[in-house]
Amino acid sequence: GTMANERDEQLVQLETRCRELENALAASASGDEREARRAFAAAHYEQLRQLEESCLSKLEGQDALARTKERFERDNELLRLELNGARRELERSATGAGAAATADGRRAAE
Repeated sequence: GTMANERDEQLVQLETRCRELENALAASASGDEREARRAFAAAHYEQLRQLEESCLSKLEGQDALARTKERFERDNELLRLELNGARRELERSATGAGAAATADGRRAAE
């Protein structure tokens, strides 16, 4: 599945980094300072790229969570408005029914 793919991907990245570090060591041992610096930078670039990827996916997760929270809050607000409207409607009809009953009672008394 995806977990296996991610693990394979990480393994490949790790191998790339190790290879570049070995190149850096070899170049350094042979006195090739420029190649040593290049290989060392490449190994670190690979590590930074991995770090950036994992940070980005964490951020995406947080964004999704924030969006969901906002949606829930919006829905909640709409429901509250609807509830208040329904409550007012009920009170109005109850008041109306009460007035009608009073009028009926008055008519019956007359």
